[in-house]
Amino acid sequence: MTALQKLWFYKQKGIIRNLFRKPSSAIITVLIVVFYGFIIVGALLSKDQIAVYTATLGVQKSIMIIIGFTAFMMVTMLFSSRKALFYEQEAFYLFSGPFTKKQQMKYLLAQTILQSILFSCVSLFLGIVSFSEVSFAPLMILLTFLVTLGIYFFFLILTDYLYVLEICYKKFKNISKIVGTLVVLMVATVIGLYIIKSGLNIKEGFYSFITGEIFYFVPILGLAKLAMVSFVEQEYILTVIGVLLVFVPAIIIYLLFINFKGNFYEQALEDAIKISEYTRKSKRGDTTVTAKVKHKEIGKSKFLNGAWAILSKSVVELKKTGQFISISDITIVGIYIVFGIISKSFEAFTSMLIIYLFVSPQNTGIKKEMENYFIYLIPDSPLKKLIAIILPPILRTSLITVLAVVISGLLLKVAPALIIYNSIMFVGYSVLVTSGMVLSLKILKSRSNQVLENLLRGLIILVCFIPSIIVIIFLSIAGMDIVNLMNIANYIPVIMNFIISILIILVCKNMLNGKELISD
Repeated sequence: MTALQKLWFYKQKGIIRNLFRKPSSAIITVLIVVFYGFIIVGALLSKDQIAVYTATLGVQKSIMIIIGFTAFMMVTMLFSSRKALFYEQEAFYLFSGPFTKKQQMKYLLAQTILQSILFSCVSLFLGIVSFSEVSFAPLMILLTFLVTLGIYFFFLILTDYLYVLEICYKKFKNISKIVGTLVVLMVATVIGLYIIKSGLNIKEGFYSFITGEIFYFVPILGLAKLAMVSFVEQEYILTVIGVLLVFVPAIIIYLLFINFKGNFYEQALEDAIKISEYTRKSKRGDTTVTAKVKHKEIGKSKFLNGAWAILSKSVVELKKTGQFISISDITIVGIYIVFGIISKSFEAFTSMLIIYLFVSPQNTGIKKEMENYFIYLIPDSPLKKLIAIILPPILRTSLITVLAVVISGLLLKVAPALIIYNSIMFVGYSVLVTSGMVLSLKILKSRSNQVLENLLRGLIILVCFIPSIIVIIFLSIAGMDIVNLMNIANYIPVIMNFIISILIILVCKNMLNGKELISD
């Protein structure tokens, strides 16, 4: 085993060992993995498997949703202003050691393959659990994983290659964003052609886009769809061709990359230091590093007394940085609104918004605030301090989601009562997500990291739905009329979200006594 192989192996071993460093960490990690495994198995068993050898609308919708999420992840990466080949320690070791460029690139290749595998698992998980109307057969699941792996591998290698072009040659300064824009324009053009072909009927054009063949000509993404649809229709030669044409361009770019003659080491090392610092701050919950923030002047602000001074400080910071509603939030929610308009389904929009609320890091600033030693000097109760810390993210998330619900509801001409109901529902979800984040920090304490926090938060939120189910079952057993039960069933989860959130906050009321964030 070479020195670089040992470095890569020990790095992965260290990550895993850190998760199982203490019995409590090991138990939490195993429980999370088992729980999410049950979710996947349950989702697969609860849906109809593909029994016909034709790509129906439901099948193609499932395929396009998986490909769409994968493409969204990768295009976002192309537009990102923060890029680096390695982290700080790896960069110092690789660039200062007696290693050739090919050896360095092989190390990077191993990292890229691992990242592609992890990203593919996420795409497959979301496709199976959250969206798909059908459950793919085992071989189809394997093919889906292979195809998404190819897409991620291509875009990750492409991103790295474009990155070194940008830092070596001024004429390629914005090449990543140009490529990302071209990908978006190609997909938008295909959608536009179908809408025009359908006589400007947006819904019919969108469905034609899902089932049509023009999309096959979109590089990589279209070929991925070709491979998956061909497999369903038992056209295995086209399946093999599609898979090969996904991987071959990635291999070509990799060969260009390892034979690149430019001198990118100095800038790559500098960017490695920056990205490492960014990652460290993100793990601490410092949300100020998630974007290039421009501070602006604001008028005089009144500061409240005691624990509520924390709330005043957070509000002032959000106003100065303009992060109360960020551009990324507006963009993502805007995409969901457009999707809702195209599908003419308010329910589809709210479903996507719920997923966005649960998976997006809306509350990462809570941990940073709790680690600020100044708040422990305020002579007030820990419960008041905790409430003052969680109120800003609750208000911020509630404002974003409620505005999205109102705008989407008005555009889709939804009944006012339904808009009000969904607005209250999303406020409840915002409170539940935030309180779930606090409870995950209480459980994980100082051994927490972003991945474990998000997984545990998701687990807590799913468990919180159990009381609502119990109440509905109890009312059913008690003999309540089915019509009244169905009406009440819409309101029970909303009420229970608020009740459970309050109970979680009360359980965590002593988190700011100075000891709760320290591991045993």
